[in-house]
Amino acid sequence: MLSIMVAIQPKWAELIFIGSKTREIRKTLPNDGEPFKAYVYVTLKHPLWIRFGMPNEILSGKVVGEFTCKAFDRFFWNERSEFVNDIRKKAQLSFDEMKQYAGNSDTLFGWHIDDIKEYDQPLEIGDFLDSKGNVMTRAPQSWQYVIPRF
Repeated sequence: MLSIMVAIQPKWAELIFIGSKTREIRKTLPNDGEPFKAYVYVTLKHPLWIRFGMPNEILSGKVVGEFTCKAFDRFFWNERSEFVNDIRKKAQLSFDEMKQYAGNSDTLFGWHIDDIKEYDQPLEIGDFLDSKGNVMTRAPQSWQYVIPRF
């Protein structure tokens, strides 16, 4: 199975791990349809993410868990249909948020978030290799292929 690392803002990561966000909206899709494992890197965007229940550890800037994407929806984001409205709700996005994210793109992908696993101890970027086999030193801009070193 392919592995990627996906950069996700703290507020969206929280919704994924509590189970209320079941779609991740992106402009692209790894290898067009093949199932993949997504390692969740929480961005350093403010406010920083602190998970209670852990010893007040700041989790922004860490890989905090993973999910599997076994299916996806390809859609025109501005289509006013029940199908697109359902995807938007599962992604926890307003129409305006989706419009802002889409920018000049007409087509978006709704990655299905399945098999969610939150780590007891977060991982570091350097725990992964990039697709060329180099130790990762910075987070992906959106997502990138990775190889776990563990």
